[in-house]
Amino acid sequence: MNKLILSLFLTLVTLAAPAARAAPFEELTHYVPITGAPPPAADARIEVYEFFMWTCPHCMQFEPQLQKWLANKPADVAFAKVPAVFNANAALLARAYYALEALGEEQRLNDAFFNAMINERRRLDTEQAITGFVKQFGVDEAKFRDAFNSFAVAAKLRRAEQLAERFRINAVPKLVVDDRYKTGDGLGSYQQMLEVTDFLVAEARKLRQPETGAK
Repeated sequence: MNKLILSLFLTLVTLAAPAARAAPFEELTHYVPITGAPPPAADARIEVYEFFMWTCPHCMQFEPQLQKWLANKPADVAFAKVPAVFNANAALLARAYYALEALGEEQRLNDAFFNAMINERRRLDTEQAITGFVKQFGVDEAKFRDAFNSFAVAAKLRRAEQLAERFRINAVPKLVVDDRYKTGDGLGSYQQMLEVTDFLVAEARKLRQPETGAK
């Protein structure tokens, strides 16, 4: 009887071994492939986009963990925030983000916008209201208005809309890696979202490695 039990145990261990070596994340659950991305150049950096909104509580909660991840970001990874434009007010806030970016102020005021929109429930739904808000933090009003209404900011806003459409972004926060993967809807935590991102960065890095045996 003991030999029979031992034999069954060894059989179960053998059957379980392939599962233990399986990929840590499941396609369509933890991440979603994006079709149409061309093969990357061997020396191309791996782009990571975070689609976010200042009105999104989940984005605000995710922000501290994202900043920790960015502090240890690999040198071959380029990161950029992309404001999601789901409605007219979101478009105004996206324009404000890019105007602040043009002035080098977007990182300094990022938390202030999260706090104002989510905790204080401020109505920053006009150019005048947004301009008055950033002026409280020492941003030059004339320079901000010029940037807010500039061609360069309008172009970035259009590109943000195009990227969201291309990657089919319908919820935030969402991370896109190398134009070929995005984080899925079956993630259990913000930490897991970043773990998936690291996994996808590693997958993207493999595409840049020369084939073994190539002449």
